Amino acid sequence: MTCGNQCNQCCDPCADPCAKKCGCCEPFLDIDEMPDSVSTLRYNINGLSKWYDYGNMIYQTQTDTRITADSVKRVLRYMAERHTDSISARELGSILHIADLGDVDIAGVQNNSLFVYRKDNNCAQGCEGISNAWTAWNSTDIGNTTDSFRTIMGFDDNGVPYSLLPPANADKNYYLGWRGADQIGWETIEEVDKNSIVVAEGDRNYIYKVCLDPKTNKLVYIKEEVL
Repeated sequence: MTCGNQCNQCCDPCADPCAKKCGCCEPFLDIDEMPDSVSTLRYNINGLSKWYDYGNMIYQTQTDTRITADSVKRVLRYMAERHTDSISARELGSILHIADLGDVDIAGVQNNSLFVYRKDNNCAQGCEGISNAWTAWNSTDIGNTTDSFRTIMGFDDNGVPYSLLPPANADKNYYLGWRGADQIGWETIEEVDKNSIVVAEGDRNYIYKVCLDPKTNKLVYIKEEVL
């Protein structure tokens, strides 16, 4: 028995009596990826090819890691495979500064600065300006001082901030003063009967007349005896 043309084919040395005269092919393994499917590989074993999609296996064995925010308890929960970590709002806030927020500009912050919101005046109606931001307001900055304004801000007895409305007759002159009963507001000088403001001191009666000191423009009063 001769090998004939079998020498270039794979053979089994135990079953082929010509094994010592034949040359067996070297086995090989080739793995290719599919460009449009990253989870699919093609196996080529000794000339036999087969595609295999690992997508389902990857999906079924992937880790189940999630992050959720609890707005009621104010915690951030990180749920890993075998444990859950909770980060409180206080813990998260301890590493944040107000400057870390995207719409905050602290470039002009000074001691005792206030934060005000400035909108982009160049933005057309209906759009949201990209320069809108919370910025620092300082009383000495150029543009923040004026020789007149319309609204005064103050606080009530509970510390709640309010703005004071203009007087009812805004075309007249008023002065801002303490009106008694823990109240600050607009005042005018009223005409009264002289006898209603007479003050008795011993056996003498006096009235107090408000006058203007021309040297200082300060309001002063004169004590005059009523005869």
